[in-house]
Amino acid sequence: MDLSLGISLLRELPERAAAIPEDRALAKYLSNFARRFATGIENEEPDDMYPPGFWLFLPFSTAADFPCVSPEQVRHLALASTCMIIYDILFDATVDSPGRPDIHTQVLAEYSLACMYEHLHALFPSGSPFWEQYTPMYERFLSSMIEERTHKGKPQPYAYEDYDRISRQKMSMVLVNPIGLAVLGSVPERIPNLLSTWDELNVAVVIIDDIKDWEEDYQDGNYTYLLADALRLNEGVISLPESEEALITQVVFSGAMEDLYQRGASHLDRAAGLAYETGAPALAHLAEERAVMFRKFGRQLMLRKLDGLREHLAGEA
Repeated sequence: MDLSLGISLLRELPERAAAIPEDRALAKYLSNFARRFATGIENEEPDDMYPPGFWLFLPFSTAADFPCVSPEQVRHLALASTCMIIYDILFDATVDSPGRPDIHTQVLAEYSLACMYEHLHALFPSGSPFWEQYTPMYERFLSSMIEERTHKGKPQPYAYEDYDRISRQKMSMVLVNPIGLAVLGSVPERIPNLLSTWDELNVAVVIIDDIKDWEEDYQDGNYTYLLADALRLNEGVISLPESEEALITQVVFSGAMEDLYQRGASHLDRAAGLAYETGAPALAHLAEERAVMFRKFGRQLMLRKLDGLREHLAGEA
């Protein structure tokens, strides 16, 4: 995205958001707004083009767990989350850029981070317990960006334990939401359990993104856990498929996707249990809904493969 346009959009965001009174409509608008920075779209998208993004709807959908937090505070937190997601998108683009990163993207990433801080400082002044929690969260996000690079460009084994840990770390920035809600709601003692809950949610989000983007990841030389498992890199096999058809066949019929859907559902089950323990039923219900969705996707994938196999066998008969 053009640097001057991106800065202008970020400056105008608070005023535009204030004109959208309904929470779900605002979450949808913020989702489309952040998506523009990922796609480079310069013209504003229709509000009804996409449903609200998962992370940008979370501050609203889980606010019921924090009755002392005002709607205005939730909206401020959602604006901070929007700038955080834009920063994450742009920062990730500079890290993944081959050769020398685009300076405009770098500057826009820094500006979006500054906007996030502006929104957060409006909610949490210096000395707030929020900042004690934020610093280690940001540090683990940065360290994950470095470690994740070790799995790019070189086919190699990828242990699920490492994938689990890096996934939690790389999604650390979204933890501004549970930390912020707990501090604003005057229940800082709930933060440890909330962070554990959101970590489980975060792994599930990374899992579904890796399933959705596996072909792009392969082309980029980003050997995710899914690819390491499907291509048998975890078994010591180093030869890659020689054709696109062989690649698709091996990945799709390896069972790696179904396994990851099941793992994701298990993470979400744990998230729901932790949320109930910490008195966050709205968050628990959301995790339960996502777990059902993961298991449904896994079953649908298996049924599609069985249908394809039946058609293939019928054609050979």
